[in-house]
Amino acid sequence: MKATTKKRFVSCFLIIVFTLVMTTIRTNKNDAVHAAGLACFPETTQSGIAKIANVLSGSIVSGSVNKLSQKDQSYLVMNSAPNLTVNETSFWTEIDLGIAGTDIMFLEIDSAAKTSVSDCNQEIYLYNFVTLSYEKVAETTIGTKDTSCSYISESSSEIANYVSPLNKIRLKISITKPEIFISYFDYLNIIYRYKPGVANRAIASYDIDNAVIEYGAVSANNATYLKNRDASYFSVTSSSNKIAWSSSITLEQSRDEIRSLEINYSGSYSKSCNDTWLSLWNNNTGNWEVVYCFASDISVETIRWVTSDPATINKFVSEFNDVKIRLYNSGSTSFTRNSDYLNVTVYYDSAYSTKSYSPDTLQLDYGTIDSGNVTSLSLFDNDTVVISSDTSNKIAWKCSTTIDVDRQYVKALSVFTRVKYSGIGNNQYFSLWNYSTGNWVVFKTQTISTNSENVVFTITDPEELNRYISPSGEIQARLYNSASSAFTRSTDVLTFNIEYGTVGTFEIAHLSDVHELIGHSNFLAIIDEINNNVNPAFTVVTGDITDHGTPEQYDQYILDKEYINGTVYTIPGNHDMRWWNSNGKNDWKEKIGDLYFSFNYGGVHFVMMDSTAALELDEKFGKAQLEWLADDLSTIPKDMPVIIFAHHPFKIADNVTGKAELLEVVKDYNVVAFIAGHQHYYGYTIENGVLWEYITYIKDNNLQEFCSIKVTPNKLYIYKRKASDHSKVLWLTAPMLNKRKANLTNAVASVQPNGNVDVSITVDKAPDGVSKVEARIDNYGPWTTLTQNGNTWSGTINISNYSPAIPYGKHFVGFVMTDNAGKQWKTYKEYEWSGGNTSTKWVYQTGDLIQSTPTYYNGIVYVGSEDNKLYAINDSDGTLRWSYTTGDQIISKPAIYQEAEKDLLIFGSHDKKLYALNADTGEFEWSFTTGGSVISDPLVDNGTVYFGSGDKYIYALNAHDGTLKWKYLTEGLMRQRPVVYNGKLYAFVRDTYIWYAINIDDGSLFWRGNAGTDESLFVCGDVRPVLTGSNKLWCIDAQNTRPGYLNPLTGELEWYSTSIGNVSSRGMAQDGTRVFYVSGNGRQVYAINISDNSVAWYKDLRAGGSDSDMQEFQIDSALVYEDGIVYHVAERGRITGLNPVNGGIIFKYDAVGLPERVFWSTPEVHDRTVYVGGLDGKLYAIKYNDN
Repeated sequence: MKATTKKRFVSCFLIIVFTLVMTTIRTNKNDAVHAAGLACFPETTQSGIAKIANVLSGSIVSGSVNKLSQKDQSYLVMNSAPNLTVNETSFWTEIDLGIAGTDIMFLEIDSAAKTSVSDCNQEIYLYNFVTLSYEKVAETTIGTKDTSCSYISESSSEIANYVSPLNKIRLKISITKPEIFISYFDYLNIIYRYKPGVANRAIASYDIDNAVIEYGAVSANNATYLKNRDASYFSVTSSSNKIAWSSSITLEQSRDEIRSLEINYSGSYSKSCNDTWLSLWNNNTGNWEVVYCFASDISVETIRWVTSDPATINKFVSEFNDVKIRLYNSGSTSFTRNSDYLNVTVYYDSAYSTKSYSPDTLQLDYGTIDSGNVTSLSLFDNDTVVISSDTSNKIAWKCSTTIDVDRQYVKALSVFTRVKYSGIGNNQYFSLWNYSTGNWVVFKTQTISTNSENVVFTITDPEELNRYISPSGEIQARLYNSASSAFTRSTDVLTFNIEYGTVGTFEIAHLSDVHELIGHSNFLAIIDEINNNVNPAFTVVTGDITDHGTPEQYDQYILDKEYINGTVYTIPGNHDMRWWNSNGKNDWKEKIGDLYFSFNYGGVHFVMMDSTAALELDEKFGKAQLEWLADDLSTIPKDMPVIIFAHHPFKIADNVTGKAELLEVVKDYNVVAFIAGHQHYYGYTIENGVLWEYITYIKDNNLQEFCSIKVTPNKLYIYKRKASDHSKVLWLTAPMLNKRKANLTNAVASVQPNGNVDVSITVDKAPDGVSKVEARIDNYGPWTTLTQNGNTWSGTINISNYSPAIPYGKHFVGFVMTDNAGKQWKTYKEYEWSGGNTSTKWVYQTGDLIQSTPTYYNGIVYVGSEDNKLYAINDSDGTLRWSYTTGDQIISKPAIYQEAEKDLLIFGSHDKKLYALNADTGEFEWSFTTGGSVISDPLVDNGTVYFGSGDKYIYALNAHDGTLKWKYLTEGLMRQRPVVYNGKLYAFVRDTYIWYAINIDDGSLFWRGNAGTDESLFVCGDVRPVLTGSNKLWCIDAQNTRPGYLNPLTGELEWYSTSIGNVSSRGMAQDGTRVFYVSGNGRQVYAINISDNSVAWYKDLRAGGSDSDMQEFQIDSALVYEDGIVYHVAERGRITGLNPVNGGIIFKYDAVGLPERVFWSTPEVHDRTVYVGGLDGKLYAIKYNDN
């Protein structure tokens, strides 16, 4: 932050220079700076209300003194009583001002009452604490209609006499008449303006520009004409002889900060009609409440209502800082309301830093100074600058100040002046100098008055703030008006009030999906554009830096990004993790750096997240990462802006709960935006109040598109940019303080025996109201609209219309609340529908993702987790038997080696080791260190363990002691478990050859196939080979993604299907007669006769064959055959058992409700129990009971 410090002196000589065109009053340099630096904002308006009415004459019939705070025709009623020669109702009250009388520069007392008879006399008395007596200060004649009686003083010396040493003011209200009468007291309010001693006191002015018509029709102009009191009207003509419209404004200040709330209105009517009721929305009662009633007449009525009562402010300013205003009246015939001005002004103690500045200079464009000088404008003290109009009947002064706050941190600028005029004249125009365009811009137009009035406006738009505050901190203001004859203007004060915080203004470059080497030239072009035309604080690249994760692609990215000026933060994408990553995520960590991390910059907390799963396509935030995020956010202030970057936008397959998991963690923090890429096109949603956006790609995009993100104290701006033509277009904005948050709680989902679900949800906060609440099951099927009862919405979801049908098992209900602004707020509730012949046996929670396939052996289920641990779970009850911690994540499926004395559990870890543990106790037996991550599933055969490593070797070890027998170098990773047959190890490897046969006696190559694939389709090598007795080594033909088989002796692809395509899975299954494949993203199952390669049967698991049915979606799990059942496990938790003979459905069961996408690993089946690990870090045991 820049800071300009100058010495300040109290006294100075004024040098006055007169010219024919301009008069300049300028202090010397030192005194100019003295004038600019103020201890606090120079003026505050406050109101005081009576809390006790001490009756002097008469008696109270009904009502209380509390009725007097609002002019709403709700009365304190008193009967008169004789007092000497007249009848009288009178009372006195004392109001605590909290301010010394010498600091009060303006005092207004407004009383309104009526009587049961006409021609009564109302008087206001103030107690003089110098003379110790009451003094009459105002009187008026009143009758059967509400009439005001007012006292106004701008004499600080006079006001000081009426304020006690305890800062209280005492007043008496009296109504008299010779005859008996009844008094109806409606209103008593004191408004006073004073010099505050609070350093962070500030003012903000909000001009209303919206109106919702309740009764009537717009007849001239629109609601934007309410922004200025300029005799240009927003006109509404009555319907059914009524007019009612309401407006709303959202304040930047919280209600806890507000010390005074002021409503200003000005308007007139085409004819006299019934009184106008100005109401505010009471957020406690949920109703409109009248605060000021005034006459509806053809003359212009200007009213002001002020409250400084905290309870009143709290009911009229919502939790979300909304103020709603309504004006209603009626007449006996048709009429028109002409509304000129509606404004909300607040005086508040800012939660941020504030500074106030008076002008350094005073210059005249028109007019001559009669008295005062620039220092007269520094304080609210009735020491005014008086200017007489020139010969053209014009006055214009302009002033400048220089702030010592870096404009990049300014949140708000309020410019405040107080003026009065000697007579009538034209509108006054309050302007600022625009440093971008080099001209004056009017911010406030206001009719003039012979009484002192405030003229104030507030700027919070960051782009405008930069235009009106120069780089050196200078601000220039000008006030101009004219008249038909000579006049004078008196200006008491001119103040520039700055509010600033810790969030600065800076720009970020955001790139995504480079796809080296394909995107190399486009990447360089964008880098040139960034360096020459953006100059960001830093650059973020949200993944897919490589096309397929090859070393050459990584190296090219590392070279290219060095051309970017400044810091570059890079996070992984699926293309960096899915393909050529023999070491899983360790390749990234070794070449690029951390997978996820956070940092602060410019007052903003940036979070870089890893949305990838190793060797997979789609998105997931693991349990450990979400726990890290929760811990990370706990270290920052709750209101600190947070911007999150990741590769995936959680849009694929409508993955709603992927978002939900993240949003649950961040819901109590000020998250401004979640920013991603991946989709290769632009898009965004707003979910639970958070902007969720994703940008397009670089790869082969000849438009060379990227985004720049401008952070400012108040608003986030996102621009679409093209290096190809240097264009920049504003795309999205978001508030930097994300406080308008709805809250959905108490979600209930109670299932009926028939599967229908009774649901309810409480909406206890809705800043923009509630339009509707809907619910549905498992993110598909028809929405059920819920019925409101207070804050609770409820209904019953009928599952008869769901396609596919809802099976037994675990499900979730998604609740969506749509507010009146069209934004959606979501929450989810899991439930279980028990029944049928399948049930959950147990579930065990680990510390992170499970991509490892479990292994069942001798009553124990073994599984690795990405929390670095290998778990042994008792199958009887799902309890932990033991766990063993390695140095890194475990994806490898454990293998069992049976020895005479003990059984060994053998598995790999990302820490480059293969481990052998005592299967019963978990004690360490041996380990073998390789040159890369051991991700593969080992195979133990005849005392030898075979496995692959990230160093691209296939290893053969002595299973007893872990000593090396041989190793063979491939060009990729053998991840899936191989098979041994006739002295050969048949392995499918993640390289372009895929198919290998190795002699097991010495590790020499028997043959290497030629899959004829490229670096994208070699993932077909990430498949478990299946060898059938007819000398067929079943595989996926990588060129055509079709089922096929190799000749085990030659490696030749002897056959592939011409009728089945789009095959995908981690592997096939076979029952000795048939081999089973899936296609269509795992939702279509084929059985192929081993004997003649014919299709035995085909089963489409999609409801009605519709591709929109995602419930059976499966691409990262293999089919498993066991004991007469083919098991199909879908990623969304649906487990289907098929008859291997005819494809008939034996059972369906949903093992998981939440999260939505969970199973990305191959299951283990034993004794009709399916063991499968989830991305939620849980190991599931699902039992099919064939009774």
